[in-house]
Amino acid sequence: MIITIPKNNTVNFITKIKTFGIVVDENKHSNDAAGYFDNIEMRLENIKTMLEKYKGLLQDSITISDKIMLEKEINSAETEIETMERSKNEMKSRFEYNTITLVMYNK
Repeated sequence: MIITIPKNNTVNFITKIKTFGIVVDENKHSNDAAGYFDNIEMRLENIKTMLEKYKGLLQDSITISDKIMLEKEINSAETEIETMERSKNEMKSRFEYNTITLVMYNK
């Protein structure tokens, strides 16, 4: 039997399921990639900082070519931020659950 449950309910679930039968094998898999998540957070902050700098430069720019180049950079940064925010949120939701594989027999 394979079950996905919220991480904060894992211990209670395993304790209760053991009352229904004899657990022969138990395997818990957790999606834990905190380092990768932290890396995304750091990259997001860097891109947001660059975006603000680009916006400041855009206000101070004089030539049309500078304005066009900065608009492209701003658009690119905003797109990257949206993509990374979406990835971060998807990843966060996966980290909130454990997958448990149980093999058990009736008592």
